[in-house]
Amino acid sequence: MLKTTNHEHKEAIYFLGEQARCLTQAGSADAQICRKAAEFLIGKDENLKSWLAKQIDVKPFADNTQDYDTEEFEGKKDSLQIALKDLRALAEDESVPAVNRAEINDATDIVEDFYGVEL
Repeated sequence: MLKTTNHEHKEAIYFLGEQARCLTQAGSADAQICRKAAEFLIGKDENLKSWLAKQIDVKPFADNTQDYDTEEFEGKKDSLQIALKDLRALAEDESVPAVNRAEINDATDIVEDFYGVEL
């Protein structure tokens, strides 16, 4: 995970990256929404750019199986809640460009749907 970074949006970046990975594995175009939102949050941080590139470097499933490659760790539910609150706040933050707010909002909906949670 992104344990070594002090990035203010590290939980959000983590879940966007994980979601982009799962959607890429599923062959869904929605993977790009999560990737773009993560890239916006990452900005110019080269270490996080590298991390995201590794996360999404997967191929779609060859058949209809869906065994997503997600990381399980203690406190994941708490981290997810932090990430979703952060993402919702960013989606409403008028200092964030409108196009990025829309991407963040859409990506948050996707993450909430995947995990079956809603704020």
